[in-house]
Amino acid sequence: VRYNGNYYVARVDAGNGFTNKVPTNTNYWNTFGAQFESVATQLLLAENANIAGWVFRNNRLETQEGGTYLDGSGGFIKGFIINPYVDLGTLTKDVILNFANGFNYIAKCNFINGQKTIYIPCDSQYNGVICLIFSTSFSKSDVAIRIRLQNANAKIIVPGYDGTGSKNAVNLYNRKIRLEAMPVTNLSGTYVNWYVDNYSDFDSDDFLSL
Repeated sequence: VRYNGNYYVARVDAGNGFTNKVPTNTNYWNTFGAQFESVATQLLLAENANIAGWVFRNNRLETQEGGTYLDGSGGFIKGFIINPYVDLGTLTKDVILNFANGFNYIAKCNFINGQKTIYIPCDSQYNGVICLIFSTSFSKSDVAIRIRLQNANAKIIVPGYDGTGSKNAVNLYNRKIRLEAMPVTNLSGTYVNWYVDNYSDFDSDDFLSL
């Protein structure tokens, strides 16, 4: 850890009681060997280097728990999201998402509360984001959750249907929709359209122009 400009490493013989033990407490911490403000070198070979929270090990950069890594020599990225879905429960009112809790959601509608709409943002900062929304309704006879956009100029792009495939609403039943944000710049401003990556999982009449 870094504390007051110096680096410290936990003592292996200190047990598990590190709560409220500052790194200057030598019963629990040791100074971290040689420390430099800056280093200039042509080649650096390091094993178990910690770089902004990433750990260099196994000839690649890994997250602390090892579930996600960047393999420079193999040329690929592998990763997963822990606890990916935020459960919105059975919707009793329309929901305006701000992505504060992530990009993946589970929700349900029923006949008692009626159809509800989830509005997703279209700000340009979400360029490249993947958003997953999963409806846990049982069948198409149930009331559908409707997906709409917060920006009236933005579109839901469905590449497999009717020409341009531009829509502005989707009805979800017992399915998941996978949306990818793509940038748009025109006279209306800069924002993102949302492309339906798994459009083949839907019927053409699930996509609406309202």
